[in-house]
Amino acid sequence: MLLRLCRWLRLLGYPTLSAHEIVDPREVEDEDEVLLEFCRERDALLITRDRALASRARSHSVLVRSDDVPGQLAEVLSRLGDEPYLDPDESRCPECNEPVERVRAENPGPFEVMWRCPECGKMYWVGGQWEDMERVIRETERRLRGSPE
Repeated sequence: MLLRLCRWLRLLGYPTLSAHEIVDPREVEDEDEVLLEFCRERDALLITRDRALASRARSHSVLVRSDDVPGQLAEVLSRLGDEPYLDPDESRCPECNEPVERVRAENPGPFEVMWRCPECGKMYWVGGQWEDMERVIRETERRLRGSPE
């Protein structure tokens, strides 16, 4: 599934919706057609692992082949002509896709600056997971350059 990629694209600041946020396959006959129409109406890029669907979307799609997040990010960012850049002030909530807002912690401990999603209320901060996130960004950059491991 591409849900992890969707969350990462949001963290990088891209407004991103996953297929299940757009259409419930139990409620429509042709899920692919709904996704294609959604992307056409919004001039949005369709990111998929489905070769037939990517073919139907033509140049408005990215066929993701990689099985890991750095590889998937590299494929999408290559298509967009962008570099991976993680800036919490530009991030979107990985849960609900809303732009996050910088807030000051009420009881500042180690995290004086935090970010809050105005929609779902989740709080984010640069904590222990930040090093792992930076590793993913560095690996994505390496793959974009085509550097050997």
